[in-house]
Amino acid sequence: MSSVKPVSGWWYLLGVAVIVLGTAGALILGLTGILQRIAAMPRGLMPGRLALTLQPGEYELYIEERSIIDGQGYVSAHDAGMRCVVVSEATGSTVPITSPSTSSSYTAGSYKGRTAGSFRVEAAGDYRVECEVEPSAVSQPGGAGPRVVVAVGSGIAGAIGWTVGIAVGAIVVGGILVFVVRSQRKRWRLAQRSATPPPSAPPPATVPPES
Repeated sequence: MSSVKPVSGWWYLLGVAVIVLGTAGALILGLTGILQRIAAMPRGLMPGRLALTLQPGEYELYIEERSIIDGQGYVSAHDAGMRCVVVSEATGSTVPITSPSTSSSYTAGSYKGRTAGSFRVEAAGDYRVECEVEPSAVSQPGGAGPRVVVAVGSGIAGAIGWTVGIAVGAIVVGGILVFVVRSQRKRWRLAQRSATPPPSAPPPATVPPES
């Protein structure tokens, strides 16, 4: 008799469930949190000032190609050609803005933006963002002149990465489980075939002697 035991088909269903539910859960929960973060980001029209109260940490500066502020919609060019500075209200010193190590973008309802830079705040306090805008960069609805919407967020790129990572992880774990179950069941079927003796040949027919 073969020592290989059959693997329950429930393990196969479990692998499929990990793929489907893990991926769906990661996307639903992750994207819901990301959308809430995007909607809650402080925004300001440039040229102008965006007042911020920040805690120590890393922040991203976004240019929004499509945005809403106080119920007013704005559409800007993809490349606004801006120069921005972050200034500490307490000291008057500027905070360096660096090019993002990884470019990220988002589209969430009425908002569509892309990373324009990142900066680090070392001390908690009040800050302001000021940007110079090229005259032909953007038009406000109604032809009120050039305006660009700038938003400041924290951890959005990381949240997107975690969401994608969890979804991919669920697919990998579930896929491995499905592969192992299928392999084990295949081994069991092959073992069953090899353990079954071949059917014996029928005895030769006897011919009665002639009288």
